[in-house]
Amino acid sequence: MLTFTRADGRRVFVLGVAGLVPAVLVTLLLVHQPSIGGRRLYPMLRGPLAAVGLALVLVTMVAWATDFSRFSRSSLSGLAWAGLAGLLCIGPLLESTPRARLYAIELDTGEVAWLWKRAVTAPDLVDGALVVTDVGSEDLIGLDPGTGDELWRRPATAEDARSSPDVEPTSDPQVVNGAIRATGDPPPWTLSFPGDTVVVVTSSGDDGYAYVTTRGAADESDGGAIVRFDVGDGTVHWRVALPESVVVGSGLPAIGANGDSVVVAGGERIAALAAGTGQLRWSASIASLGRSRGYVLPGAVQQVIVTDAMVYLLATPQS
Repeated sequence: MLTFTRADGRRVFVLGVAGLVPAVLVTLLLVHQPSIGGRRLYPMLRGPLAAVGLALVLVTMVAWATDFSRFSRSSLSGLAWAGLAGLLCIGPLLESTPRARLYAIELDTGEVAWLWKRAVTAPDLVDGALVVTDVGSEDLIGLDPGTGDELWRRPATAEDARSSPDVEPTSDPQVVNGAIRATGDPPPWTLSFPGDTVVVVTSSGDDGYAYVTTRGAADESDGGAIVRFDVGDGTVHWRVALPESVVVGSGLPAIGANGDSVVVAGGERIAALAAGTGQLRWSASIASLGRSRGYVLPGAVQQVIVTDAMVYLLATPQS
């Protein structure tokens, strides 16, 4: 009889320690953020690992409740380990739903000037205010571009429709079949890069900037680059390869520019390059901007707006 109860006590202990395995794994993934081929393992595995850990915790509790020697040292130790495993596994399952956040970043330094935490979309500079749309109420909110203070709020109306694609200037460069194409006056031109694909373009004055992916970037074997070109005739001024952490693994990049800088985001980091030379001025982790848990969702970046002093970044890091 003593042998049987001792075995039961050990069974609780073994199950409790077993629950620690997935709990420790999910914790290590959270802390170290390993990846395979550019894909973060934590977002993919946190759910299954946490579920397995909690299932083992439940089994341990059932085994303890049916144990003849539930107050023995082995049983109580197993129950304690199961409690620790449960605490480690509950956190990943209770993480909040990711939502888009608006960051104001100082263009010169890359430091966050302010953060608007409520979920918003479609930021736009209108009459000296940074106008956003609240996701919950769909109200229009006017923010102070320098401080992020709310200046006004009102329901959206039909007259508040943003600039329509139908009225875009036809001479603006566009992405067509992986190349840059401009029409209208000046004369039409097309700029392509053999072996590469143009993903997105933007312009500032007479200068245009394109995010270009090298063949193989779709499977994350190669990288991307920023190309500066003349909006008038498509002449290429420079091409600069982006750091690996800035290259977009999935989703679309977002770029913005002014006369002095071009800013690109879409991978794990946001980076500012000098408009004249393409030299990297600074880069910052998108996840760390909001002090989140160290990884960025695929397609996390939605929009970049660049002014003389600020970069406004709309992104969805996991928080």
